[in-house]
Amino acid sequence: MRNTDVEERQRLRFRIGLHLGDVLVEDDDIFGDGVNIAARLEALAPPGGLCMSGTVYDVVHRRIDLVYQPYGDQEFKNIDEPVRAYGVAIDGGVNLTVPGKTKAKDSRPSIAVLPFENMSGDAEQAYFSDGITEDLITSLSKIDGLFVIARNSTFTYKEQRKTVDEIAADLGVRYILEGSVRKARERVRITAQLVDGQTGGHLWADRYDRDLTDVFAVQDEVTQKIVDALQVELTDRDRQNLGQPGYVADVEAYDYVLRGRDQYLRYTREASVQAREMFAKAIAIDPGYAEAHAWLSATYIHEWNQLWTRDVSESLEPALDHAQKALALDDSLPIVHMALSQSYQWQNRPDDACATAQHAVSLDPNNADALGALAEIFVMSGRPQEGIDLIEKAIELNLHFPAWHLTIAAWGRFWQRNYDDASSLIRRADVRNPDMLGNHILLALCHALNGDLEKAAHAIGECRRVSGSEVNINQMVRDVPFLNQGDVDHFIEAARVAGFPE
Repeated sequence: MRNTDVEERQRLRFRIGLHLGDVLVEDDDIFGDGVNIAARLEALAPPGGLCMSGTVYDVVHRRIDLVYQPYGDQEFKNIDEPVRAYGVAIDGGVNLTVPGKTKAKDSRPSIAVLPFENMSGDAEQAYFSDGITEDLITSLSKIDGLFVIARNSTFTYKEQRKTVDEIAADLGVRYILEGSVRKARERVRITAQLVDGQTGGHLWADRYDRDLTDVFAVQDEVTQKIVDALQVELTDRDRQNLGQPGYVADVEAYDYVLRGRDQYLRYTREASVQAREMFAKAIAIDPGYAEAHAWLSATYIHEWNQLWTRDVSESLEPALDHAQKALALDDSLPIVHMALSQSYQWQNRPDDACATAQHAVSLDPNNADALGALAEIFVMSGRPQEGIDLIEKAIELNLHFPAWHLTIAAWGRFWQRNYDDASSLIRRADVRNPDMLGNHILLALCHALNGDLEKAAHAIGECRRVSGSEVNINQMVRDVPFLNQGDVDHFIEAARVAGFPE
């Protein structure tokens, strides 16, 4: 009632976190994991809405008619187990669409590739089975007639003991591909089976005992078998992709790329350094390996984004160099165009960045990261709503989407001058990954424009923590590829209000 006669920007909007669990009471205070989880869930809730744990959802969702949006399993600091979370927007709050059963809207056969089990008897070999899984996802994603769930979503089931029909229902897909990998010396054994998630019936299964050098041919065969089993109607481009085997890398170089990808996807400074070493070793063995050059380019871009370096000659220049080498070696790989697009973007070449990112999406329409990269370009070049729409599509493909998807959507809301929604989205992103510099920059701006300078100052302190140095306005404006002068002026004004140094 208090908000009824108050202007929209001055209304009080509360966030609520709900959880069922044990609580310890001491004097006038309460403690325990139950309280901690509820507090973490509160940070994920939209303004004027709530976020509940799976234990609450299981009790209330059949009794209270609300729109529940699954946020997936959330990793919280100092909480041992992931927490299943659901968001509910009540008072006009923002709920960026998160998929679940909404995928049924897509008429194509839908499939999820579960992490292949590592049967090598050595836990350190998991990177190899994970790499095989990722490559199969990539191969299937290029087929226009398939709807393929992204890696982030399927890999959450790596340690879970759920049935195929439960996983299919969680992800909103019809078919599940599962299997195992055993790597021993120069031999590899790969088993794979395609299961109907509704009936539990097996559509196809096979086992491949091959030399390690044949691993690429096995991936192609599995892709072809799935297309045949699902009777997918192929386009001319699909037939061309299936009919032309890709570049066969040196198997040792391939192993280094798998190791490097495993490290890179951890998104930490230390892991990024190790990833770069792995990709460089792959290139030393096989200089013609385009994918290795593309991933090496990505490590330099990530270093620049996080302000781990400010030397263009040590970051942006080698990033562009390796991306261009990758393109010259193989222009059919989405990762190559994604790396090149990022290099163009951060060198303030927006037209080139946009065209290259769009080509990456055309090569792999199921690639959530490619959609996200294009969305970022739109958001930062004066087309925020188009960027937000693309992020919605990326999230539809990726139930357990990475934090940076939320970051892009939040920047879109910021450029639309919707600071409450931007702040809400950034808080959700920060819970998932507290070490993303852009999140803290944006949070400082939103707090400042909402009149909370104390919180803005805290966010600026987090910027220093993440980057390891002072973050100033001139640096941010120089480094971020803005195109719209009005957005640049708005950014500078907000940064000054927040208290960033010049």
